[in-house]
Amino acid sequence: MKKYLILTGLLCLTSACVQRLPQTSKPVSTQALILSPTTNQLYVFDLLNHRISYAIGTGQVPTDIAVTPNGRSILVLNQLENSISFYQRRDAQTFVFGGTIGTLTRPHKVLLNSSFSQAYVIFENQPWIQILELKSRTKPPTPEKTVRVSDALHLNAFALSTDGKTLYVSDKGDKSPKLYLLDTQNDFKTLQSVDLKDNSQISSLLFHKDKVYLSDFFQDEIKVWNHQTKTMENSISLKSELT
Repeated sequence: MKKYLILTGLLCLTSACVQRLPQTSKPVSTQALILSPTTNQLYVFDLLNHRISYAIGTGQVPTDIAVTPNGRSILVLNQLENSISFYQRRDAQTFVFGGTIGTLTRPHKVLLNSSFSQAYVIFENQPWIQILELKSRTKPPTPEKTVRVSDALHLNAFALSTDGKTLYVSDKGDKSPKLYLLDTQNDFKTLQSVDLKDNSQISSLLFHKDKVYLSDFFQDEIKVWNHQTKTMENSISLKSELT
C-alpha cells in the first residue's frame, strides 16, 4: 500500500461530515497524518503506539496536503478528481468537511504562503501555478488566477522563502532542468532561472534559514542554494556520505 507520511500539528480530520472524535489525553505532537493514494484515505497515525487511530475518506488519489499552523484549515489535493478538498478544524475533536473545488488537470503539490492567506498549486507535467485565496475559515479557497512560468515545461516541486516574497520552483524540463525564482509580489514574474545538470531530477525543495535544499534523486545529491547571494553554493553527494 503506497502512503505519504506528513507530520502535522493536528489530531485528525473527518470524512464528509461533522464528527466528534474520541477524547484523548495524548499530545498532538505524537500523531501524524498519512495520505494513502491507493485507498483514497487520510490516516491519523499514533506515533507512540504505531497504530492508525482514524481513517478519513478523501477524493481519488490524494497526493498532497497543506495545513495552516493553527490547524484550522486543511487542504488535500485529489489528483484523479482534479480537485482540492477543504476541511475546517473547529476544536480538538471536531472537524468539518467544507467542500471541494476544481483545479486544472492532475494537481501535484500544494503550498501555503507565509501569511496563510493564499495557497499555491502546481500540476503534474505542466508549467502552471494556480493561486487560491483563503478568505474564509469555513469555506474552500477561491481560485484567484493561474500563471504560467515562462519557458517552463514540467514543474514538479516548490518552496517559499521565509518572507514570502520569492517562490522557488523546479522544472524537470525535457533536456534542461531548471530552478526558477518567482516574484510573488509582482504577478509571479521570473526573477532568475538557474540551469541544473542535464540529468538532474529534483524531487523536493526545502527552504530553511536562507538556504534552499534541492533533493536530486537522479544525482543522489543535495544541492544547496544561497537565498542571499542567489548562487548555488554546494552539492552534497549522498553516495559519498554513505561510504
